Amino acid sequence: MPTSDKSWTGSLRLVGELERSDHFHLTAGDECYFLGEYTPRKNWTFSVTNQHIFNLKKEVRLRNTTQ
Repeated sequence: MPTSDKSWTGSLRLVGELERSDHFHLTAGDECYFLGEYTPRKNWTFSVTNQHIFNLKKEVRLRNTTQ
């Protein structure tokens, strides 16, 4: 499991012109911030951000277990 990588900074970053084309639903007037860059079709070991997203997707029944 990665402990750090460039996908996750823990600091808010503003979606700029470079990233905006990846998010067609954002308009030029939108101000959108993100913490990490999720990589679709990869598992939780691919990046710190993917690990966080997979943890959010866990079923409630797994709460307070070793998972």
